[in-house]
Amino acid sequence: MKGPHNGSLDNHRHDEEFIMRVAHKLEKAAKSPERNNLHIIARGEHWIVKREGALKAYRIYDTQTQAVNTAIELIERGIATHIIIHEIDGTVAKRI
Repeated sequence: MKGPHNGSLDNHRHDEEFIMRVAHKLEKAAKSPERNNLHIIARGEHWIVKREGALKAYRIYDTQTQAVNTAIELIERGIATHIIIHEIDGTVAKRI
């Protein structure tokens, strides 16, 4: 039969293991090459440049051409490696 402290110790070890697993997954995702992909996506009347995995747009433009030009500049500056251009319906139209 476990004492009151033994269960707490087991839970603490489980929590530490869980935290370590999550931290490892986050670290791996941050280093992922896909993180360097930029997506050009239609949002209402605008086009956004969004880094893969990001929750918010990097920039918002009135035209797809403006968004693509910015993404190309980011690649030239070494900030990104690939551009994925989406159709208005969200499907992938082109990869650069």
